[in-house]
Amino acid sequence: MNAELKKAFAGFKINTCNTLNATGIDAVHTILPMIHGIAALLEMGFRRNSEGEAALEGANTELVAAALDGIGFLAATAMLHIEEL
Repeated sequence: MNAELKKAFAGFKINTCNTLNATGIDAVHTILPMIHGIAALLEMGFRRNSEGEAALEGANTELVAAALDGIGFLAATAMLHIEEL
């Protein structure tokens, strides 16, 4: 692997999901991409292809519920930080 490719891989992120280390509007700017990332992955996973199959069609319902719970938790945390403003 050459240096340019290694640098590109090191800097690649799907979204900015990381530890929440801010408060107020800075926290909201960290949380919103997390919510968007989870929601987009769920949407893509359940969208059917031309053969009528979906990647997450046979997914464990507890795992899907946990992902939705994560969205709810992140949204509630964002609302808490917005109330501080």
